[in-house]
Amino acid sequence: EELIKNHPDCKAVFLDIMNEGALKELIRGHDIVISMIPAVLQGHLAKPCLDEKKNLVTSSYTKPEMRALEKEVEEAGLLFLNECGLDPGIDHMTAKKVIDEAI
Repeated sequence: EELIKNHPDCKAVFLDIMNEGALKELIRGHDIVISMIPAVLQGHLAKPCLDEKKNLVTSSYTKPEMRALEKEVEEAGLLFLNECGLDPGIDHMTAKKVIDEAI
């Protein structure tokens, strides 16, 4: 909450990404999911995005579990776009800077 400083277009939430029910509920209320979580956790995010028919953009490398969903993603008419970051960690530092400047 301190990070968003009561910005009207932001909402701070605490979420255990391993809680699929809570994750799906959060995903359901949005048009697109933009993920900055570590690649090792992307599989836990991808399937709920597919189930809820939401596009997904990540900064992480494409892991095998993401590749395994490619056919289902395509058949659902969705876009799962991975590896949209810069190495090593520049994407996260830049995102933090943009967030800080916007708030």
